[in-house]
Amino acid sequence: MAKKQSTEDGDSFDEAYWANKSLETLSAAKELLSITAPVYGNPRLNFCKWSINIVLDGYNELIVRERKGGNVLIEFRYGEKREELAQILEANSIQYNDRYKHFIFAISVQRIPNEAEMFASIASLNCRWWLDSGDAD
Repeated sequence: MAKKQSTEDGDSFDEAYWANKSLETLSAAKELLSITAPVYGNPRLNFCKWSINIVLDGYNELIVRERKGGNVLIEFRYGEKREELAQILEANSIQYNDRYKHFIFAISVQRIPNEAEMFASIASLNCRWWLDSGDAD
């Protein structure tokens, strides 16, 4: 289910790499995968050097990055659903940055299970964002 990546240096990025690098980030990504899988259908985790991505049909749906202090950084593209997704984040008191057609925000790893409904709503609105955005770059 998870894809393993490697670099020219021979470093490989997989679940074991992330278990050593940041168990909290790995746990957050697995929790998010569990929450969003019913919406996305058949997503998988893709382990990279700087992030763990929830991928569907070769596109990153959610990107999870390591942060200190028990937090992770979540990033996702919003396609044509920018306003609806912004309202969901604001309704849940999430401060976000809007950069390059992506929303980016920090959240406590412990808070993720409590925000399952929010993440499921995000998933339902950004699922296959590339189909309605016209720019699947």
